[in-house]
Amino acid sequence: MVAATLPGPQMQTGRVVYRPEIDGLRAIAITPVVLHHADPGMLPGGFTGVDVFLAI
Repeated sequence: MVAATLPGPQMQTGRVVYRPEIDGLRAIAITPVVLHHADPGMLPGGFTGVDVFLAI
């Protein structure tokens, strides 16, 4: 049985390859921040999106 491995940063000639799915995750993470700024009552914990954005 072969153990499954998670994909890491893909290297190509010594450089990290651009991964567009990471930009998608950042867009999802920043959406609550935008909603929080639009109306703080709509999403009270929206500021946590900043932490998620920076962690990604």
